[in-house]
Amino acid sequence: MKHGTLTGYSKYRCQCEPCREAWRRFQRDYGRDVRAGEYRMVDARETRSYINLLIASGMTSSAICAAAGTGKKTTSGIRTGRLKRIKRSTAGRILAVTIDNVDRRAAAPASYAQDLIGELRAAGVTYHDLERVAHISAPQRIANQRHVRPKTLAKLLCVYTYLARRGQVPTHLLDRVTS
Repeated sequence: MKHGTLTGYSKYRCQCEPCREAWRRFQRDYGRDVRAGEYRMVDARETRSYINLLIASGMTSSAICAAAGTGKKTTSGIRTGRLKRIKRSTAGRILAVTIDNVDRRAAAPASYAQDLIGELRAAGVTYHDLERVAHISAPQRIANQRHVRPKTLAKLLCVYTYLARRGQVPTHLLDRVTS
């Protein structure tokens, strides 16, 4: 057992001064975080919907685990809803995963992208805004396509999710991804 650690005090019940000081330091830091509203455990719903978004974009669950540095059991638990609360650091690592390594040859049905664009247009987002913000070339052509790249769909979903969180577009289209 190593003295002066949180484990020495909490697990091995060591009462030496360095172990007690480590416990006091932990309690002080934890209390400060709670008072600031920064809990160590967060709700897993946002992370769950992002995992489902990545999977809908063409990433595999294993690729998400590898990119985030999490275990398959953790990612699976978040995705299935078994884990309701997760560590803030785990959520941050998963939310930092990008869709850059999606297979560009894969195709997603264009109907979902068309619905998203329709709602965005109804909210006042122009095609030019989509080109500029989401870096989608010629989004007006998606209306005539049968398939879109998963990366294009993911970009549209990112814009739509952002606006849905701000209350500018309805959230009913996000149910396809989060379910």
